[in-house]
Amino acid sequence: MVLNKHNHITGSRLRDARILANKTAKEVAAQIGVSAQALSLYEHEKATPNAENFRQLSIIYGLPISFYYKPEITSKPDGDVYFRSFSSATKLKRDKAFTQAKLFVNDIVGLIGSKIKFPPVDPLFNKIKTSTNIDEDNFDYEVMAKVIRRSWNLGYEPIQDLMYELEKRGIIIMVIDLPEQIDGFSFWFGGRPYMVLNSENNFFRLRMSMAHELCHLFFHGALDDISKDLKRIEQDAKNFAGAFLLPDVTVKKYINSATLQELARLKPQTKLSITGMIKRCSQLTLISPEREVSLQKQISSKRWRKVEPFDDYYSPERPVLIKQAIELLVDKKIYTKQ
Repeated sequence: MVLNKHNHITGSRLRDARILANKTAKEVAAQIGVSAQALSLYEHEKATPNAENFRQLSIIYGLPISFYYKPEITSKPDGDVYFRSFSSATKLKRDKAFTQAKLFVNDIVGLIGSKIKFPPVDPLFNKIKTSTNIDEDNFDYEVMAKVIRRSWNLGYEPIQDLMYELEKRGIIIMVIDLPEQIDGFSFWFGGRPYMVLNSENNFFRLRMSMAHELCHLFFHGALDDISKDLKRIEQDAKNFAGAFLLPDVTVKKYINSATLQELARLKPQTKLSITGMIKRCSQLTLISPEREVSLQKQISSKRWRKVEPFDDYYSPERPVLIKQAIELLVDKKIYTKQ
């Protein structure tokens, strides 16, 4: 275990533990019988909790005592963190989700990365991020989705294992228990792209989240003000995700009448939700706006808004990169399973 230099309680770790417990400073302070100001002093290392207060905190947070003596995490992401469904998730929930990711990157990925070499980040990321030929204000998601697919030799058919393809190109993916309002988020850290995805999402929604976050990782790393551009970049990401998962040539190959029955039948082949296929048909003007509205009403009448046919038929994709790295380190007796 790596301890901080002075072997004392690390204040920021107290704050991280509180956020992971999904509690406000006011709530915790009341539970242990101190003021919120006193708790803030603990978390900023301007005061140290006495033995009894620390014991109560450790019980409330439920983390190993060793956690609080690890060094402070001072490194930060290389830019903005992009939360899908940003507007509906509270700050407390977003903070908890990012704290989970921060600890994963620092305490797990950092440790493994010191022993094992991860796949290099695909050079296409840097090529696109530094390109001066991409107009962010007039983002052509159809073209860019094809560029990435072509560069990665993915063809135009539905991708069989999208998560594997992303990990192979240097993206580290974490699938964890996130609040219902957060489908996923992404960020760059130490020159490497990361995705954090909601483990409760079904096969189809998880793939949509991956494609959505891929857009952020490629195209939205240099924005000056995320809140100012949020609506536009989220729409860009939604459009790109559909185009990346089901290119126009493939839509036209599979979909003929665009009835609800046909779309339901094609769902296992296209690996895209019925709602997603309707949106693609609309984007490509294969159906009229009126027809799109009619199809959406049919979905509501069939009560498919939350659960569509085949949603539970396929197991969601899961990351293997970190799992395989841990297994290798254990097999070589560098670390134990504990």
